[in-house]
Amino acid sequence: MTLTQVQQNGAIVKGIFNGLHETAPFNGVLDTSNHFFFTVAAATGHLAIFFQGNVRSDGTLVGNFCDVNAAGQCISDYGLWSMIPGK
Repeated sequence: MTLTQVQQNGAIVKGIFNGLHETAPFNGVLDTSNHFFFTVAAATGHLAIFFQGNVRSDGTLVGNFCDVNAAGQCISDYGLWSMIPGK
C-alpha cells in the first residue's frame, strides 16, 4: 500500500491511496496526539475503506482497517496494516 500526493492543512489530510487492488482518493484527520483516521473513496464495485491508527516516532503508520457501508459502519474485510515512510 502507498499514500501519494499527500497534503496536510492543519488536521485535515488528503491524497491518493494505492493498495488492496484499487487506487482512489483518501480524506482524513491527523490529531495532535498522532492518531489518524481516513477513508478511501469507494471505487466502482467496491466499498469505501476506513483506516485508523497511530503515527509512531519513526514516521511508521500502524493501525487497522475495514470496509464501510454508506452509513460509515464497518461491515467486512477487517485487518491490521502498517506503512513505512518512503524516500
